[in-house]
Amino acid sequence: MAVPFDITSGSHASVSSESATHMSAKDVSTPAVMSVEANFLPSHEGDSMFDAIVTYLKTKDYPSFIKSTTDAVAARSEFRRKCSTFFLDKSDELLQGRAAGVHRHVLRRGELRTVFRFVHEALGHCSADVW
Repeated sequence: MAVPFDITSGSHASVSSESATHMSAKDVSTPAVMSVEANFLPSHEGDSMFDAIVTYLKTKDYPSFIKSTTDAVAARSEFRRKCSTFFLDKSDELLQGRAAGVHRHVLRRGELRTVFRFVHEALGHCSADVW
């Protein structure tokens, strides 16, 4: 039987075998939802592609690096195609996905190491002693 994992504390929920038999499928399979912003401060490290996509979605202005290409028309078309999979939510957070699918929170390059470390420590070993 799968044991629920509390992503906020990094530990398995204690479930006795007696109470586990009375649990519904919803109790076991409902994942914990974690807010990225609540656990990790936004990075202020420069990420030119991230910033260019956000600016384009807000203002429809193309980034300056488009002008330096040899074929600006093709570059604008390719950039629009790339941006078509992204959108901004109500709080201007960059998400990737389609309306009918899963939406993924997009991280800046400077945020990756912190999030990877957290996920590895919280979920990678499932709080088991590996040594």
